[in-house]
Amino acid sequence: MVFINFILFSLLLFSSLFVFFSVNPLHSLFFFMCVYCISSLILILYGLDFFGLIILNVYIGAIAVLFLFIVMMINFKKIEMDNSTFLMVGIFIIFFFFIEFFYFFFLFI
Repeated sequence: MVFINFILFSLLLFSSLFVFFSVNPLHSLFFFMCVYCISSLILILYGLDFFGLIILNVYIGAIAVLFLFIVMMINFKKIEMDNSTFLMVGIFIIFFFFIEFFYFFFLFI
């Protein structure tokens, strides 16, 4: 069980990193949906079936589809990104996920 937890949390960490570091918004959306699927699977493995299925139905079923339609309407040629602000926010979120990951990893060992 510990090995499965380690694999799932590492997949969750890497897919959340790719949400912030992917340049294409569609790839970012795909990794965003992967984050919700993996977190739903983790909740189901911990015995919280209702919350896992609610996250899967609500976020993947409704919000991700709406995000997909919004991303399809964006004109990609007009997007200019200032990477410095995204980098600082990404570093903060990565730091938070590392703390959370190691907390849960050492909590269940």
